[in-house]
Amino acid sequence: MSHFSKIKTHLTDKDLLLQAVRELGYTVNTGKTSIKGFRGEETPADLCISIPGEQYEIGFVLKGSQYQIIADWWGLGRLDEKTFLNQLTQKYAYLATKQSLTQQGFVIAREETAANGEIKLILRRMVE
Repeated sequence: MSHFSKIKTHLTDKDLLLQAVRELGYTVNTGKTSIKGFRGEETPADLCISIPGEQYEIGFVLKGSQYQIIADWWGLGRLDEKTFLNQLTQKYAYLATKQSLTQQGFVIAREETAANGEIKLILRRMVE
């Protein structure tokens, strides 16, 4: 019986996804084609994340234009599915926002992170 769960996401940009995962402190293996789960089961993945201290992995599979997260969460005892998804989604959105603003000519003048994790960006742009 498979323990793998799939989570649909709105993550579409591979480079931003890789950067977000790395900034969260995980190692990404883009050359690997499957992840491990319960009793050595494997399932295909386009990107694989190794979790320090865990024997199972987290994978990403491109479905259409969006990535799905796939993992055997039962075997990732120290990593909560919702916490991981929230952290990844926030980091990805932050990086996508910064990239978009930079392309529009904005510069981040100040950045503040509230106790609840909310990020506030103060922007500046020169107008001619």
